[in-house]
Amino acid sequence: MNKEIYFIRASNDRFGGAEKYLSRLSKGLKEINIPHKVINSKLPKFLPSWLRVILFNLQVSLFKENKNGKKVLFGGYPKGCDKKMIVWEKVAEKEPHIVWQYTRNNTLKKENFDMTDAYTCVRGFMLKNKLW
Repeated sequence: MNKEIYFIRASNDRFGGAEKYLSRLSKGLKEINIPHKVINSKLPKFLPSWLRVILFNLQVSLFKENKNGKKVLFGGYPKGCDKKMIVWEKVAEKEPHIVWQYTRNNTLKKENFDMTDAYTCVRGFMLKNKLW
């Protein structure tokens, strides 16, 4: 499976030590043919950093190009798709050992979607604090 690496930066500024490091890193990755993207964050800086991490993860995994080439949330999916189910599928794929709850009709209970929301928040927080 060929995965792409994403780097996020707070602004599109060419100055500063972090920006110089990121440009050298990007150039080095290009030379050895490792796919990557540098994304400029459009998230407001007043948001807590743990929330920006969660929103960034959603941006990377769920923002796809639509038929006009514009990146939109769930853009790679058909209109009217079940977005909660898509997020659940991504969590279930990442954590196959979780036991999910089903109704008598063999459909997912609503509590599962609360669990996926909680998982996304905790994962973002733990990744931000380098605990995972």
